[in-house]
Amino acid sequence: MITLSRDLKSYLEPAIAHHCTNRVDVGLFAFSGCGRSRRGIKEVFSYNDTIAIAALVIKGFTIRDAAAYVRQGFVAAAPHRSSEKLAECENQQHELRVGFFRLADGGIWSVTADIDTKATPPSQIEGDFFAVATRGATIVDEDPVDHARHLVTECDARGLAVRAT
Repeated sequence: MITLSRDLKSYLEPAIAHHCTNRVDVGLFAFSGCGRSRRGIKEVFSYNDTIAIAALVIKGFTIRDAAAYVRQGFVAAAPHRSSEKLAECENQQHELRVGFFRLADGGIWSVTADIDTKATPPSQIEGDFFAVATRGATIVDEDPVDHARHLVTECDARGLAVRAT
């Protein structure tokens, strides 16, 4: 778990509000670069990217590896619309389905992966990637993995909870 200074928190918190418009209670916020100074932060992840990272984390990936895959464009998340025709779904840029995930607000998101994900180990993707736990638009010193689990729940396409077998 990364612990941020007050200065760095005050720098990142406006980015949380900006990138998570109308969804400030995201529970998780990811960024790349060095987590020790403002100058070291290279990029903050969008809300869609954060959903994809959270989905991979609850599938067992480390935050660093999940964020690396999302940063490279191997994994993406988008709101699921059950009314879409099957033909439209087949034209998605990613070919593998990671799963369907329900957010705390009830929205269902589809997370998909590029076929190259298994061919490229996350250790081959350069860069430092971090995630911090949030409550509202404020960074809290709690475990971001717990917040990822709180943010998304795996479900099937109809939005029903997946039962453990």
